[in-house]
Amino acid sequence: MEKTFSETLLRIGSQYSALPALIQGDTVLTYEQLQERILSRSDELKQEKYTCTGILGMPSVDWIVDMFASAVAGKRTVLLDPSMNRQKQEELIKAAGVNLVLPKNPGLAVCEECTPDEPGNLLFFTSGTTSFNKAVILTQEALLRSSWNGQQMLAAGTSDRVLAVLPMNHVFGFVCTLLWPLCNGSAVCIGRGLRKMAEDPSFYHPTIITAVPSLVKFLLAMNAYNAELRTILIGASPIDRPTLALLRAKHIMVSFGYGLTETASGLAISVDAEDPYGMKLCPDTRIRIGEDGTVFVRTPCMMKGYYHNPEATELVLDAGELNTGDIGELDENGLLRIKGRRNDVLVLPNGQKVYLPEWEGTLSESLKAETAIVVEDGKLAAYTAGEKLEEDLWPKINEFNRKAGLGLQISAVHVMKELPHTATGKLQRWLLKKENTEQ
Repeated sequence: MEKTFSETLLRIGSQYSALPALIQGDTVLTYEQLQERILSRSDELKQEKYTCTGILGMPSVDWIVDMFASAVAGKRTVLLDPSMNRQKQEELIKAAGVNLVLPKNPGLAVCEECTPDEPGNLLFFTSGTTSFNKAVILTQEALLRSSWNGQQMLAAGTSDRVLAVLPMNHVFGFVCTLLWPLCNGSAVCIGRGLRKMAEDPSFYHPTIITAVPSLVKFLLAMNAYNAELRTILIGASPIDRPTLALLRAKHIMVSFGYGLTETASGLAISVDAEDPYGMKLCPDTRIRIGEDGTVFVRTPCMMKGYYHNPEATELVLDAGELNTGDIGELDENGLLRIKGRRNDVLVLPNGQKVYLPEWEGTLSESLKAETAIVVEDGKLAAYTAGEKLEEDLWPKINEFNRKAGLGLQISAVHVMKELPHTATGKLQRWLLKKENTEQ
């Protein structure tokens, strides 16, 4: 098992030299060609005095080459989200000290000062909102170990084609649609964009698709799954049993993966086709369940910490053990079952997250009424208490939506006389239902 991308590139460039590594549309790059391009680009970047590269854009051959080349050149490499608005991107660029944006800078302001810390490490931002995004420091060794872990649980090989349609700036997409297949000689088939997403399975003929629940359901509704597909690896949250039954009817094996940005993705993967909700722990992963059901974890894939944020690091990481904020249990067979989240982060079916105290505080202030946010039918809905009519609320809701990220708009508003609370004043979100609202 290699500890650096350089070591991995030398191995796969030799071991799988003539096999296709990256496929994007009609463009095919072999493993030998990929190795040559990355190392050549890395030599160019080593001549630059800057210390931190931001990688921004939708997944592409150039994105992948520049990302690996930056890390191999010893630059602190920051994975930026192309779906964020310009202001948010510049905030994160400043927070991470980015000096240069690749593959192409769309006019974003970068940092002039070069801070030479964390050389060769990658920074992935957690999916918070505004000031709550935190940059997680992951070493190349941790990411490669996560890829190795995945291979021990769910093997990919030279005959496999993995369809890569998830954002690679998120660690799940990075490890499970890029690093894992490349480390094992599979072909990474890069999605051709939203408009062709339903056509990509029949175009690329993948044997493995890594996805989030909303994408799984979309492809199923479009009858887009190809005959060669044998495995779907699902992250973010599990799919429902009716959807699982439909996939099984197509003879597709479904595995669920559990992990966090802080753990370089994989902690556990389900390998039992009959019960994919019970996940087997990855090698050398140790789980402890707290008295309140909180999942604590130790893993060789652990983050170094949050970049320039020791206070936040200390809140979740104690002597190498991470408080995941998730609620779960270990069953009699030692399988991990995740029940939900204890903290105030709402996870959407597409994997995006909403930091509820911030969002609800902003909406409550704007609407001049207490407001709560929940997920209904896979979309965000707001519940507000007061005498106002829903129609009167929409101008302010629309103003809020314009500032929200892609896929994070409030799609419905319900008015109640009052929101449900416990005796100590804590909001009871699980009691919010459409039938209880004013009509």
